[in-house]
Amino acid sequence: MIAAAFSRALQRALVEDPDFARLRGAARSTLACLLTAAVGVAWALQHDETPTLAVPGALFAMIAPLFLREARWSSWLISLLILFLCNCATFAGATALALQPAQRDAGALLIVFVGILCQSLGARAVGAAMLMLVSFYLGLYLHPSPTRLKAMLTAMAVVPFIVAFVGRVVIPMERGRAPAPSFMFALPHTIVAAKARARAAVRYVPTST
Repeated sequence: MIAAAFSRALQRALVEDPDFARLRGAARSTLACLLTAAVGVAWALQHDETPTLAVPGALFAMIAPLFLREARWSSWLISLLILFLCNCATFAGATALALQPAQRDAGALLIVFVGILCQSLGARAVGAAMLMLVSFYLGLYLHPSPTRLKAMLTAMAVVPFIVAFVGRVVIPMERGRAPAPSFMFALPHTIVAAKARARAAVRYVPTST
């Protein structure tokens, strides 16, 4: 029963996500976020800062890998740089507008409008719009002082390297729509065949008189 349930679950997973791209993307995002948070918190404690110093970097590391989909190394790096610059600029701008209600609301509407326009421009543009929206509201919420903002941006300088390490070395990008490994397809059929053989063997076992 357990083997049959596992077989059905695996077959459904292969149908929904044949090359496990979603699973790899989620793992890439989670690992990058955890590593960034660990490095950021360690850096903050070492410099007598609060752990919230690592929040902007961890948030970027969680969202950015979901929109880095280029297979070529050069295009992937360009996308990473664009996302990072948009994130930092929006976060810094939000902190400057945090105490100005009219300009703050206008900035939020502008970012939402730009995000709507970017929906049809590809993953890079959508990711930049998403990061701008999230980092803008994060900047409004944290509204750090100029000194603390400088410290946050300094701590974020290492984040692109962590994202690149996770996204290109630890869990590299898929090259096209490559088929899943053959053993992934063979495993469900192997389980079914083994069950059929077991039933046949039991059927032909002589009963005791």
